[in-house]
Order: sequence, then structure tokens, then C-alpha cells
Amino acid sequence: MTTRQQRGLRMIMFAASAGIVVSCGGSARDTLPAGWAGAAPLTVQQSTCNGDIMSAKPSLDVTDTGGTISVTYGDAEFRCNQQVCAYVMDAGATTRVLVEPCDLHPTSVTRCDCLYDVTFTLPTRASRTAVELYRRGDFYAATSPPLPTLVASRAVGSAALTWYKTCGAPVCMVVDAGAATGDGGVAGCTTEKVGDTCATNGATCDPGEGCSVLLRCTDKDPRVQQGGCPISRRSAKRDISYLDDAALGDLAARLRAVRLARYRYKDAPSQERLGFIIDDGKADLAVDQTLDQIDLYSYLSWTVAALQFQMNRADAQEHEILRLRQMLSRRKSSTSR
Repeated sequence: MTTRQQRGLRMIMFAASAGIVVSCGGSARDTLPAGWAGAAPLTVQQSTCNGDIMSAKPSLDVTDTGGTISVTYGDAEFRCNQQVCAYVMDAGATTRVLVEPCDLHPTSVTRCDCLYDVTFTLPTRASRTAVELYRRGDFYAATSPPLPTLVASRAVGSAALTWYKTCGAPVCMVVDAGAATGDGGVAGCTTEKVGDTCATNGATCDPGEGCSVLLRCTDKDPRVQQGGCPISRRSAKRDISYLDDAALGDLAARLRAVRLARYRYKDAPSQERLGFIIDDGKADLAVDQTLDQIDLYSYLSWTVAALQFQMNRADAQEHEILRLRQMLSRRKSSTSR
């Protein structure tokens, strides 16, 4: 076992058991590296230890809400039980943030590393077009002062707006190819292309691909956000655990309790539909509470779980029937002698 693997195995044993809020400041020696003079401290929210360092994928998530910039540094690798601080400074239109241990000169350390989510809010600044995130470790056992390393950078404000393709409908419907308007009544695209910059956040146009696929002007790919397209690749997931037969049985029982209903939408009374009613409270596993609508991917997975449970039961019953037939055949053979 390598040293890194040993550190990964010991990580959980030393992990912090609660989130930490740290207000950075003070006059500790070497608080800021060269080139960061004048950087202002930020108040940060630091999560508990939440992952295996061997699968670390540092990320920078920047959310612009009406000029308020919220930042999350995901999979930030620092020592177990080590509080971190953040400092911010502007360089032209770019805002630079440094995340480092609050205590840069620890006299003793835990011999393991953890992954944390570090979140903070940047001061409002109208001219900001980009955020750069830097990280550095402490001085413990270092032969030379550790230098900041660039983790990631993100465009913000108008510079971050880009045309992205949306998921489209999970089930496609045939539409009139000669319709004057685009899919769902959205105007057709003209010069807009995926990856081009755009000016109006939330604007949409129809590229003509059908199946309710649109182009949307936004600062994040709508296909990989909460409520976006289902992603089934292992690389996009964590905390994976497969369902055993007991879990499949529980899901099958809960699905049995879901009441199906026929209904008509008030704004489309001519078409009768089949489905369930969220208000009944029996189908919560298939409801996106944020969007207050059915999560079709979860609904389908739920029904697959019930189907697998019934298939497993059918297989077991077939094996039992075969065993009983063999026993009966042997008994008949022995009595006929």
C-alpha cells in the first residue's frame, strides 16, 4: 500500500465532525505571499471532510445573482481538521482569491488529508469579468515557502454568458414540420451557435433540432445542473451504492402505493392524460421539489427497480418449481420400481 493510499484510509478517522465558519484576519507571520499585499480577508464556510483524496477533482463554482458573486471551491485538499482562510484582491477586471490554512506554521499536524467544500461571497464589483482561485498549503516540513498555485478561473457577469444547448424533452413528439414558429413557440435561431457569447441571460432560440431542444443564453451549462439532463457516467457521480434485493423490494412496495389517475389540464381540457398527482404524497421519489414537477428519470428508475424485483422473484419461483418437479420425478421413479 502506497503512502497516499494509507493517508486516504486514515482520512475519515481524523475528519472534522461539523462544518466550520472562519472569519480570516490577524497578523500571523507570512499570512500572505508575495504579490498579495493588500488582499482583504473573507468569511468562509468550510464543510466537513466529504471525500476520498484519491478521487479529488478540484472545482470552482461561481454563481452570479444580481451582482452578488457566490463561490464554492469544491474538493479543496487540506489536512484533516485544518481550518482554512481566504483572501481577495482585484487585478484589473479579474478578482483573485487565495485559499490557505489559517495557521500556516502548525507545530504538529494530523498525518492525513481531507477534501472540503469552501464557500464564500465576493464583494460587489460592477467591472469584474473573471474570478481566479489560488491555493497554497502550510509551511510544516517545507524546505521553502509554499507558493500559491492556480486551481481554476471562471468568467463572470456578461463575460460568462454563452449559448448552451438544453436537454430537450425526455420523450419526443411528432410536430408539424411546416410550423412557422420553433419548437414550443420559441423563435428560431439565426446566427446563434453553441459556445458563442451572448448578452441577455435566459434568452432562448430554437436551433431546429426538434424534441424541444433549444439554445439558452446562460453562465452555466443547463444540461449538467440540478434539474438538467440525467447524467449516467460514473465520473459525474459520487457516493455510489447499488441496490440489493431488500432495497428493490422496498421500492416496489412504495411504487405499488402510488395512485394513478386520469385527468385533464385546465389550460388543455381537450386531452385526457394519465399520471399521478404530486399532492397525494405517494410519489415523492419521482418529484423534483425545486421545480415542483415530475422527475421522469427518477420515475423511470423507480419503475425499473420494481421490475427488477419482480423479475428476481419470478426467477426464484422458476427455480423452486424446477426443484419440486425434479423431486416429484425422482419419487415417481422410485415408486415405479
